[in-house]
Amino acid sequence: MAKRIKKQCTVDGEVYMMLIDIDGKTVIKIGTTNRCALKRALEIAEVIHGAYKFIPKIQILINERTHNNYAVEAALLAQLEQYKYAPDYEFDGCSELVECDTAVALGAYRDCIDADYPAEKINLIEI
Repeated sequence: MAKRIKKQCTVDGEVYMMLIDIDGKTVIKIGTTNRCALKRALEIAEVIHGAYKFIPKIQILINERTHNNYAVEAALLAQLEQYKYAPDYEFDGCSELVECDTAVALGAYRDCIDADYPAEKINLIEI
């Protein structure tokens, strides 16, 4: 039987970073969604509950709509690869966890978002 493969198309979606308290520390979850980040946070809490048997504290650190959310997410994960975090228990999305200072993560996030929307593409209105 042939496998069905879901193609990740270029879409306008949100790229988010969330702070999640697991394993006695706060880690950063990087991801993308075509819905709102709050709904995604609730889904992540449910998935983590399935693995850990508790609902972690989750805080949306930042989320922005991008032109190509899959490319921005991939670039962000690549830029923060050295900070990759492996949790005590696996769950869907755990490969997108990093453990680093939030300033480092936010700087990388800004770099990737700005690369998706370069400054020269922004129309400025003179007043």
